[in-house]
Amino acid sequence: MTGRDGIDDRFARRLLAAAVGILWLVDGLLQFRPEMAMNSLAMVAMGGWDQPAWLLNAVDGVLMAVYRHRLLAPFDLALGLGQAAIGALLLAVGPDARLGRTALWASVVAAAVVWTLGEWMGGLWTFAAGGFSFLFGGPGPVVPYAVAAVLLLPVGRRLGPDLPTALRRAWAGLWLLGALAQAVPALWQRPALADAFSEAQVLTRQAWWTRPIAAASALAGHHPALVNALALAAVLLVGLGALGRRPSLALHLFVVAFLAAVWWLGENFGGLPSGAATDPSSAPAWAALYLPLWWRARAAPRSAVLYSGGTAAAPWRSAGEDVVRARSEEG
Repeated sequence: MTGRDGIDDRFARRLLAAAVGILWLVDGLLQFRPEMAMNSLAMVAMGGWDQPAWLLNAVDGVLMAVYRHRLLAPFDLALGLGQAAIGALLLAVGPDARLGRTALWASVVAAAVVWTLGEWMGGLWTFAAGGFSFLFGGPGPVVPYAVAAVLLLPVGRRLGPDLPTALRRAWAGLWLLGALAQAVPALWQRPALADAFSEAQVLTRQAWWTRPIAAASALAGHHPALVNALALAAVLLVGLGALGRRPSLALHLFVVAFLAAVWWLGENFGGLPSGAATDPSSAPAWAALYLPLWWRARAAPRSAVLYSGGTAAAPWRSAGEDVVRARSEEG
């Protein structure tokens, strides 16, 4: 199937499925480390201090049941195997085979469980305090996994005639929500924004890569309004830029650079340097979700050449003539 821009939609679907499959596989492999049996529960418990009582009680109930019945190792093993299996299936069979669709539905369910019990709903219930900020891990690493799975399922076609179009609309909506989360009053004030940067390096020893994080925290402490204004403008640009039919190469490079900066300064590489990470964090997941849009921008000029018969379309020929010729050649 060829999309509106002459781009093979099937390749875009396989590309997104492979990217998300790799992330699920990495998550599963991280769970297999021996120390994760205790660390994963400790990491979950640390994130609940500012959550609403009903969510805190629900998650604590599950954690205590796992701990009380000595199910730490089996729980961790089952979680790792499940995540790795989803990733392996998406990589092996793609999103359109029956097993691939099963893996996509499993991805949605697994993401919902992890988002609720492991990520405290991505800070949704601390929205007003800045806990949902996309700069610091919000709305949760598994949200892009779930969005990708929904877009690859038949229900995702309601958002657009092809994957790049549907993805572009979903991306813009999510990042405009991120702009709203970044605009909350708490993040314009000194303690909240500076503390958010500082929390990114809590579990990591001081090293060369933590110095820029400390510098960002100090800058946010001295000039919170300026730092948050720049962050809000960047998030808006990332979201609104996707709405254009032909985003420029500069915009794509900005999105990649921005996600890299978020992964470093806001997420400390997902905690991977500390050895306690259960996933690479949100920025790599956003990058995986964005990958088909990047590929689309690179493929569109080539597809335009193919549609004009192997050379650039002559300026005196109408667009209608190009389309008729392309269709006749395809037939």
